[in-house]
Amino acid sequence: MESGEEIIEDLDATLDQLIVNAKAMIKIGKSPLFNCEAEALEKTQESLLARLFYRQKILKERKREELCGRASRRAAGVHKKLARFNKLTLSRKSTQN
Repeated sequence: MESGEEIIEDLDATLDQLIVNAKAMIKIGKSPLFNCEAEALEKTQESLLARLFYRQKILKERKREELCGRASRRAAGVHKKLARFNKLTLSRKSTQN
């Protein structure tokens, strides 16, 4: 059974990849030269989001008391990254319209 800190580390890494991919998707935009890459990135993002939601669910099922000191600070960092990713996603959607 994974500890809360291990789950948070995985959430952190998943969010890092989601952010990198979101930036790449914004950069390539709607360019027809990158249609194949954009589709692959979109599918990757969907998979990473599914992983993120699943891992968040597992973390919520763990007792909050398990998270202490360093893990709590890591959790705060994960929340900041999640907000950053959401902002990038909204930015990308607004440029597509």
